[in-house]
Amino acid sequence: MSSSVIVIMRPTPEQRGQYGRAAFVAGKKLGNAPTRNRAKRVMREAVRSLPFSFKGFDLIFIARGKTAQCSPERLKADLINILKKKVVSD
Repeated sequence: MSSSVIVIMRPTPEQRGQYGRAAFVAGKKLGNAPTRNRAKRVMREAVRSLPFSFKGFDLIFIARGKTAQCSPERLKADLINILKKKVVSD
């Protein structure tokens, strides 16, 4: 199963403090503006409902082809699997 999202994770710079940031990216290859906006909305909702804390990390979530068709629940399951592999936990 290929993931519907790519996640890039970096430690937050010390001068910013401990609070992490999240960026949501959907390139033009994904489709027209409404498709890209829906993909970002779905990613935001899935990340908002995750049981993880991103303290100390900046994350970039990059939408892939099937992200726009995914439900937030399905995307949340994908993200949990990805982030567990990257060892992000409370």
